[in-house]
Amino acid sequence: MNNWMLGAAAAALAAACGGGGKSPLLDASIDAPLLCNPIAQTGCMASEKCTWIIDANADPVTGSDPIGHVGCAPVAATPSIRGMACTAAMAGINGGADSCARGDICISRVCKQICDPQLASGAAAGACDPTHACLSYRGVFEAASAPIAGACEVGCDPLTQQLATNKDEACGSADPTMPTATCVPTGPEFKSFACASVQTLTATDRMPPVAPPDDPSAITGSGCAPGFLPFSFEDGSGVMKTLCSGLCAPVKMDSTIVATAPPNRKPYGDTSALGKLPGDLKAVAGHATCLDGVKGSIPASDPQGDDIEDCRFIWAALEMAANPSSPAAVDTPYNNLLGVCFPYARLKTVDTNNDGKPDAFEKSCKDLGAAPDPIYGTAQDAGCYPLFGFPGAVAGTRPFAFPANPHRIGRLRLAYGPAAVARPVLE
Repeated sequence: MNNWMLGAAAAALAAACGGGGKSPLLDASIDAPLLCNPIAQTGCMASEKCTWIIDANADPVTGSDPIGHVGCAPVAATPSIRGMACTAAMAGINGGADSCARGDICISRVCKQICDPQLASGAAAGACDPTHACLSYRGVFEAASAPIAGACEVGCDPLTQQLATNKDEACGSADPTMPTATCVPTGPEFKSFACASVQTLTATDRMPPVAPPDDPSAITGSGCAPGFLPFSFEDGSGVMKTLCSGLCAPVKMDSTIVATAPPNRKPYGDTSALGKLPGDLKAVAGHATCLDGVKGSIPASDPQGDDIEDCRFIWAALEMAANPSSPAAVDTPYNNLLGVCFPYARLKTVDTNNDGKPDAFEKSCKDLGAAPDPIYGTAQDAGCYPLFGFPGAVAGTRPFAFPANPHRIGRLRLAYGPAAVARPVLE
């Protein structure tokens, strides 16, 4: 599993208060004491709210982002309530705060609930309701580039791109064949997904993600086309170039299962599962696999038409990324429902003779067995099986352990770090 070289996409978001290193952060460290708690709305007087206060507005001439901090500000005499249009925070106006009521924040000109990005939807106080997800924004509630709070946005399905509330296609875009929003994970553990503005419709599997034109170092979750995420490194050579990866519907697979599996269950995913490509009018069966031209991009390599990318369960990547030295399963609803296209035929990351140099490519799930291979391990520890007991197992429990494999070169890298994954419209 250590060969799953996931790109540190969100780590590239390092931006002081969303400024991409252009402006100093007033709250100098994430460990600096906050004046108040924006999620619990404690620490302020009754006439005030705990919110994100703008100290200096963005400068379009220099390209600098706004500078802000968490603090107490007066609540407007007639505040905008949740779901209503609002006036964004501006330095020198209303104490640098927006026009929303206590407990809300103005994002893209609409008042939205302030939430805890560490909580799954519906989990506890501070979480969004089950049909919404807590999305972190660059330049809002950030300290040392890490979000301490987010805003509740409508949740979505990463495979179908449908809204969780009314099942509208393409995150509710007016024209689903030209989507203006994409379904992205709201945090590093993939506990929930929400819609963010589209930056590209063409950066699909194995293509470089795009970054905002004003900050080329910032690769966000929406840096790939809808249905794809900045996830895998380009290859196993150690070059830390992140590419987009397709999201897919995984199935349990190994060298024995493949011989008797029904027609819809393939190493590259469930061909009966619904998925949406950027140009689709709606989600259709067969568009959640890693076949070339679907969620994958590598041409078929054998006469039977099997592709050379597998759809691996997302839990495998998340487990190793969370703690490479002592991996433990992350309890997320998507462990066994969501997969990522894994380009095994492009990853020469296996050291067959233990000389410290990779000399062999990874294998497909269909070529791995339940019994351990002395070099490649098992299909189970390669992420080809669902994770027993999840979601819902006690966090940190291990249904099975993965032994260290000396034949794997390199280490797993986290696809999403503790950074914001979207950019708001604040004007």
